[in-house]
Amino acid sequence: MNGSRDFYASLWARADQLASRPVLIIWGLKDRAFGPHLLARWRARLPAATVVELPDAGHWPHEEEPARVTGALRLFLGRPDRPQSQ
Repeated sequence: MNGSRDFYASLWARADQLASRPVLIIWGLKDRAFGPHLLARWRARLPAATVVELPDAGHWPHEEEPARVTGALRLFLGRPDRPQSQ
């Protein structure tokens, strides 16, 4: 986070703007840059958020566990696993 501390602080200062919106947090628990303690901060800040913890994923969960990430997105967006005919 060296060099980006101010940027992340500015994002954190605006996080309350997300409180009234549906939020999905997908978190790789093996992320060395953003560890589980930061997930706890987000949970406290956005208690209504849907949180998916991926114990075996790191910083790039969408690359490390694409099926689980895609499944979580589908559930969150209310979309079925298969496309529906229109």
